[in-house]
Amino acid sequence: MTLIEATAQLAHLGNGLWVGTIPAPNRYGSMELVLSGTAEAPKAEHIAAIQAFMPNAMETIERLRGRLSFSFLWDPVRIAVNTQNRVGVQFQRRLFFRQEILFADE
Repeated sequence: MTLIEATAQLAHLGNGLWVGTIPAPNRYGSMELVLSGTAEAPKAEHIAAIQAFMPNAMETIERLRGRLSFSFLWDPVRIAVNTQNRVGVQFQRRLFFRQEILFADE
């Protein structure tokens, strides 16, 4: 069972950018989900990448977080799919603001 829900309401923000919010067990209670596409719909490849990522999302996020120094200081804040259809997780440090993006397939 995953703690991140695989369903999200996506909104088109223009320029092919689709953004949604999904519940997540971080200090904010949610994470952003970012996909690209057309004004009509997100890219099917991006949706497929997210659907493949979600069943093991928490395990993957924890594995990625473990690669960061002082991992307990980092929160996952965004999941996005890039132009090569790779799922990335963006982490934000709680103190001394800094952000890092790590890819699920690394």
